[in-house]
Amino acid sequence: MTTILPCTRKDLTIAATHILAFFRTRNITSFSDLQHIAKQGVRVAHRTDALTFETRPSWQGTQSHDINYSRDTRGIPLSICVNPLLQYTLFFLKVDFTLDFYEHFVRDPIGNMHQYRQFQTISIPVVTNELERLAASQSA
Repeated sequence: MTTILPCTRKDLTIAATHILAFFRTRNITSFSDLQHIAKQGVRVAHRTDALTFETRPSWQGTQSHDINYSRDTRGIPLSICVNPLLQYTLFFLKVDFTLDFYEHFVRDPIGNMHQYRQFQTISIPVVTNELERLAASQSA
């Protein structure tokens, strides 16, 4: 039986860093770049971790382009949903600490605080800036 552990600052830093590296490797600099990757349903494995890009149903009959980073035995510390029709980007965190600028909405049984932050834009530079801030959270 596998024990599920809470996600730590280190897990969040790893997730943000790997997503940033993927953006740089694939030269994702615009929403259309992200949309192309998400529509392909890309999944990238890195040891026991996985990075997935997919298009999914969202609010009010729209679709969002979702980025999820999962860690074996830890779950998904970081998800990003970009909704082009409603013009927003949501960052979802599931970690064992609270982070400035994020709204906490529940604590799960293993101790993760579920939190989100919404940006009223689908700008990839805004997404990249937030990923860089999260990647630097290890030192916080």
